[in-house]
Amino acid sequence: MIPGLKGVELLPEPEEPRMLSVVDEDAPGYPAEAYGMPPEKDPQGWKDADAIKPRRPPLYLPWGLWFVIGCSVMVLIGYTTLVGFVEEILPDSEWAYESTGIRELQSEGLTGDGVRVCIVDTGIEMGHPDLKNANLVAFKDFIDGGDSPHDNDLTQSHGTMMAGILVANGSFLGGAPNVELVVAAALGSEGSSGSELAVSEAIEWCWATMGSDIISLSLGGKPDVISSFGSSTERAVDAALDNGA
Repeated sequence: MIPGLKGVELLPEPEEPRMLSVVDEDAPGYPAEAYGMPPEKDPQGWKDADAIKPRRPPLYLPWGLWFVIGCSVMVLIGYTTLVGFVEEILPDSEWAYESTGIRELQSEGLTGDGVRVCIVDTGIEMGHPDLKNANLVAFKDFIDGGDSPHDNDLTQSHGTMMAGILVANGSFLGGAPNVELVVAAALGSEGSSGSELAVSEAIEWCWATMGSDIISLSLGGKPDVISSFGSSTERAVDAALDNGA
């Protein structure tokens, strides 16, 4: 049905049935034989001709597009199946802990009790199920301010990953899950830093304010200008080392 022409009769032209004319519903139209119908048929038989019942054409897509759609569906189905299969056959790998002997140390009771570690990174997402038992003593954001735990890295969650390597205790067991954890968010989204000053201030906060025994720095960068007196980060690290961290 053509929008706006509901109830209107459409008269197909005999020479070109795809051409329709709007007519009075009482108009007799062309003879029935003009539409390939027996002459004895009701003169109004033209109303039964297929041409006056326009139908929406079926969805047409180029064969190339159908091919792409088909391949995409197969990839999605295959990916889900493949991931499940690979997860089943791959062994759980703990090569880092095996090569360092951490699991043996843990079996002897060395799990970080009484040690305070400060991680300077993008922050931490405490909602992660493997971190629900972590002993988070303090958190401070040196980029946007605030002391409510969160991870500034919305893409990689790098700080959360670094914390998990140390204190995870769930589906994965970290290297020292019982440490007193302090987190300084000094890096922003996607691991970028607002300034070198934020990192140096975070390092100072870790040892001077929070009394951390260990400061973890999984970061890198290249100052635009390297002073002969050293960068602020370098000076902050030297001060931390000089004060026993």
